[in-house]
This record gives sequence, C-alpha cells and structure tokens, in this order.
Amino acid sequence: MNRKLSVLVLLTVLALIVPMVGADDVIVAVAGDSTVQFMGGFQSDLWPNLPADEVSIFGQYGATCLDLLQSNPSTGEPLILAMVPASAQVVVLYETSNGIHTGMTIQQQVTCMQETIAYLWQRNNSVSIIIANQLPWRQGSWVDGQYEILGCTGYFDAHLTIESWNATYGTTNWNAGYPAGTVSLIDVWTPNVNPPGTMTYGYGSPNDIQGPCGIHPDQPNEWSPVWAHFTQPMVQAVNVVLGDK
Repeated sequence: MNRKLSVLVLLTVLALIVPMVGADDVIVAVAGDSTVQFMGGFQSDLWPNLPADEVSIFGQYGATCLDLLQSNPSTGEPLILAMVPASAQVVVLYETSNGIHTGMTIQQQVTCMQETIAYLWQRNNSVSIIIANQLPWRQGSWVDGQYEILGCTGYFDAHLTIESWNATYGTTNWNAGYPAGTVSLIDVWTPNVNPPGTMTYGYGSPNDIQGPCGIHPDQPNEWSPVWAHFTQPMVQAVNVVLGDK
C-alpha cells in the first residue's frame, strides 16, 4: 500500500471509529506512524500496572506529521485528535520517520509538531506530551542501481539526515509557551545506534533494529526483548510523569 492510499484508509477508518477511541478512561496514549502501529497489543507489556483499556496505542503506516493534521471528515478536527483520546493524561508521539522518507524539511517538521502539541494542549491543558526523536535506520546497500535496506527499495541513506533532525529536535524548546514540564523529549536514537568510532556509526544496530525494512525496532505486534529495549525510554518517561500527577 502506498503512502497516499494508506492515509486515505486512515481517514476512512477514523470516520468510523471516532466514537470508540473517545473513551474517558484512557490515561496513556501513544500515537503516530507505523512504529506505533507495530506496538499494537503491547499495553500490558508496557504498563503492567495499568488496566489495558487505560492505554491507547494508535499508529498509522505511512503517516507523516502533516498527514495527521489533516481534518477528520467526521469532526473537522485534526486526525491526531481522533487518535488520542481526550482523557489521556500523557501522550507519546512518534512522528518523524515518514517525514524523512518523503522529503519534509526539518523546519516543516518542527512547525508541524508545534501545531500538534498546541492542538493537544488546547483540548486538555493538563496533558503532558512526550515526543520521540528519530530512531536510526539500518545501513543499506546498492543493488542493481537501487538503494535497499534489508531488501526494501524506495529508501535512501538517511543517516546524516536523521542525525541532523535529531540535533534540531534536541535544541528546540518544545515547552516554550506552556507550563513547565508540559512537553518533553525522549531519545530513541542513542540506545539503538551502532557505537561511536565504528565504520557504521550513525546506522541502526542490527541487534536493536530488526524489524521490516530496517527502519522498525522489530516485528509488528510481537512483544520481544528488542521491543522492550526500544520502548524503555518511553516507559520510563511516562512513569515519571504519572508519578508527578
């Protein structure tokens, strides 16, 4: 499924399921692209002390940050508001990979994320928002004139772009204009990149990036030690926020 068709599917699905994701008992919501979609079903693995129905995980394959700001045909509101229940006390966003893949500039990405944060906070000004930077992609190779990562075509050697995006993410004051502690950043690049000083530094570690096309942590919807490693920064950050609430 190509990216445009994927987003059209998302629009259609959201129009049908908005009432179902509007539950008022959700405490933690994780939303974004296919990295989140692949986490579906991990509620009890991630937060065993929370009832599974208090954790919402909603991702969409191929979606960029800009896609998730499109209007939901059912409500006229941005799609991201349909993906994140209004009751969520903590929201975690993974929205970088497809922006890099489709050629968005980092300036477009930062503006889009700032708008996303604003929509979420305006709806619930007690929410805490955690955004993730970009995980490293595995090193690819050229095969018959095409760059491939683990057999997948249509990608490019993005390791310098990812480093640049993450540097900007790290220096952006995401919390500007909000109460202290409203917005925070987690680093999913450093724990999953090949070690500094190696020839493959900047690319994803084969031990930590094992999923489809070398751009996902592990296989979709199958809990594993790799997923446990990847999600540790998120789980720790969410637990700190919940402990403060």
